[in-house]
Amino acid sequence: MYTLIIAVPLMLFIMFASEYLRSSLYDTIAMEASKSVADAAAHVEACVDQSERLESIISSDYELLRTFYFADKSDEDHIIETLRTDIKNLERLQFAMPLIYALHIFVNNENIPERWPIVFREDRLDFSRFGRWRFDYREDIMGNIVSNKEPSVCLTSELFLNKRHVGFVQISMKMTDFFPFLNGTKKPYFNTYVLYDNTLLLNSDKNIDSILREVASDGPEKKNGHFIMRDENENLVVAYSRIPRLNLLLVHTSSPAVITHSIFLIRLTSFFILLASIACMFMIITYVTKKMVTRLYIVMGGMKKIREGNLDVSIFVPGKDEVAEMARTFSAMVERIQKLVSEIKKEQTLVTQTEIKAMQNQINAHFLYNVLETIKMQAELKDQHEISESITLLGRMMRYCLRWRNHRVLLKQEIEYVSDYIRLMNIRNDYEISLSIAIDEKYLNFEIPKMLIQPVIENAVLHAIEPIGEDAVIEITALPDEANKILRIQIRDSGAGMDSDQLDRLGIMLAGAESDEPVGGIGLQNIQKRLNAFYGREFSLSIQSAPGKGTEVVIPVPMEKSI
Repeated sequence: MYTLIIAVPLMLFIMFASEYLRSSLYDTIAMEASKSVADAAAHVEACVDQSERLESIISSDYELLRTFYFADKSDEDHIIETLRTDIKNLERLQFAMPLIYALHIFVNNENIPERWPIVFREDRLDFSRFGRWRFDYREDIMGNIVSNKEPSVCLTSELFLNKRHVGFVQISMKMTDFFPFLNGTKKPYFNTYVLYDNTLLLNSDKNIDSILREVASDGPEKKNGHFIMRDENENLVVAYSRIPRLNLLLVHTSSPAVITHSIFLIRLTSFFILLASIACMFMIITYVTKKMVTRLYIVMGGMKKIREGNLDVSIFVPGKDEVAEMARTFSAMVERIQKLVSEIKKEQTLVTQTEIKAMQNQINAHFLYNVLETIKMQAELKDQHEISESITLLGRMMRYCLRWRNHRVLLKQEIEYVSDYIRLMNIRNDYEISLSIAIDEKYLNFEIPKMLIQPVIENAVLHAIEPIGEDAVIEITALPDEANKILRIQIRDSGAGMDSDQLDRLGIMLAGAESDEPVGGIGLQNIQKRLNAFYGREFSLSIQSAPGKGTEVVIPVPMEKSI
């Protein structure tokens, strides 16, 4: 789980993060390479501008060019004075331009004397082999003077006076000044190359044909650019810049080998750290699991004994962790099961005894019922109709009560039983109890628990009507609650009623407290228990009463039709 949830995602994260870092570093290297080659190109352009500026000054000096072209031997003093003044100015100008390595003017007039190191005769050099720009040039016009033989970049330009050839001017800069980025300490991962007509300068032995092909693929019109290429089993970041007026190509290459190696080390180190953490986690989990499983076996052993029927099990696991808590819970559960088994045994004993008594009572009730039928026949033979009717009512009531196996009856069956009970009470008493039933026929086929209404009627007769001994009325109505699917059976009597103390005691009794029920009476507490057993705790009796105003009992039942 640790490997799947933490190690593998973390390894993937490191791989993606290092790859993103590598890509970002490649972009940074490309930007730095582009900046390096752009700075180098800017320096070369500045050197070219300086050389061409000096060229422009010389080629626009009309007086100097006129002297060079028209001078003859008769003007010797003028020539010397002009050369002395102008050459001195040119030397000052060269001094003000420290990058200018050499300035030479070659004159095609034999009357102009040479004045080293600036003025020379044109026939000293073959200018047909010179282009405008020449690189890695070593001059040989001053003999064996070593200081004038350093490799240089030479600008050669023809001088004209009104389209008439005057001579040539050469302006030189040292190669080390013109291309300073080609000098200094060589770095192992960075290189800069200068190509003139696709030929490397400074005799470099580097073969950059593949780089030139990549640069050429970008098109000759593109002045700057960069790309990543594969060269000699390594990646190279290449940036280039063209200088069209010199036909130069500057190339800067950077090798990201250090970055690649560092990222490889990061990945390798992360991999080994994760492997070590997985190994440590495995050992920790193995130790903890073994310790936990050993204690779990104690609990499992107790469960096996319970499964085999041995309830006299008690286990103990030391500690305060989940396994110890489970062991304590298991022991408590076993104790609870033992208590429940003991209670069930007691209940089974009571049920057995109750069933035996119920069978005996049923036998006695059948005997009494047969005797009542015999007495009824004797009363009818002697024309004692009131006695016969009383016995008939009592027999129907006994038959209703003898149906022990039927715990549910129809509402109309319970109403018939209550009606027989009231008729029997009226025969017995010298006052009359009127039973008013106002229940819609569609509710008469609803099922209710047996003997749900009769105990309320019996309580009304015994405790509310008989004490005053006068004619009374008992009303039975059914009020539907369609929203909650409840039928509320309302029983109201016109008896003596109850005061608040009696209502409180009755409420306590219905809440579950023990009460002294009259012998043979089922009682309101029994109704409440059966409502809870059949329908749940939300179904409860509701009682309202006041002295001299009678009592009202409401029994809620679900609106369930007979099947």
